[in-house]
Amino acid sequence: MGRKLLIFLFLGLLMTLSVQRATGQDFYISLRADGPTNICQGEPLALILSVFGGNDPFTVTINDDEGEYLVLKDIDMPYSFEIYPEQDNSFYIASAYDRRNREGRVWGGPVSV
Repeated sequence: MGRKLLIFLFLGLLMTLSVQRATGQDFYISLRADGPTNICQGEPLALILSVFGGNDPFTVTINDDEGEYLVLKDIDMPYSFEIYPEQDNSFYIASAYDRRNREGRVWGGPVSV
């Protein structure tokens, strides 16, 4: 019984997200590490931005513990990039907009190194 309910709820979520994508109501964006996060100062940290919904291109602002860190303009998803942290830090999506200037909802937490 519990397994069937879980599958039903999951399918309902997928249908809701599909309708939202088709009607352009919302999009969801996430930031994740593409490799180890236990790096030394100045070494590259590979990151990936992924999106569900919205319309390319996107403008995304990445913040760290001190404020605005990076602004990525007119990017298509998924988007891979590297940063070179100089100290222990956390990176997160501060804002994301698609080509229709709709703001995305952040899915997931920050990436910490």
